[in-house]
Amino acid sequence: MRDELVRTLRSAGQDSIAKAVKQLRKPTVAVWALNQAARNARGHVETFLSALDRVKRAQLRQPDDLAPASASMRAAVARIVSDARNALQATETAWTPSLLRRVSDTLRGAASDPAQRDQLLHGRLTDELPPPGFDVFGDVRATGKLRAVKPTKERPATNQRTERDDMMRRRAAELERETQEREREAARAEDEAHQARARLRELEARAKRARRKATEASQTSVKVARRSAKTR
Repeated sequence: MRDELVRTLRSAGQDSIAKAVKQLRKPTVAVWALNQAARNARGHVETFLSALDRVKRAQLRQPDDLAPASASMRAAVARIVSDARNALQATETAWTPSLLRRVSDTLRGAASDPAQRDQLLHGRLTDELPPPGFDVFGDVRATGKLRAVKPTKERPATNQRTERDDMMRRRAAELERETQEREREAARAEDEAHQARARLRELEARAKRARRKATEASQTSVKVARRSAKTR
């Protein structure tokens, strides 16, 4: 795509711009795979961004929705990571647990950065990004639409809201840790499955060679028997 753009710019007489584009740093394998996933299945990225926004709202105003919202976000991440893996494997590039982590981290980092969201959505990211950690609020701020509680001297309303915010942040941290652990487990399982498939292909190839040799030996035996019968 980059080379095609360079050719187009040169054909249009934009040599200086074409040169600048050609000198741009190529994205890493992880970024390339994520960009391909976004271009091939933009709806999956849109679903993920909507799920992330739902998690933000749940953290701030709807704690009962936090667990299902987080589950939806994890499912959306898994779909995009799978899309990225498929794009990469189509080029016969090995998919590793490290790549899974880098794609997932960049996906989360871009989604949590308002300046990178549009680049993510259109598959135009240029650099890998760190994960956002446990703070997925982004630039969202609490609106104060919390359940009304009568203030008391012992527990002022402000303190109650702070405690509630802290509780939701701790819960979000727990869900994030759970997500990361599940992704690590999925990476290990996928790596084991990849090794098993490779072993199966090797065994099938060996069986095929053995069958071919057995057929050749049988044919040779028949020929020898026929020649022996003719000489009697």
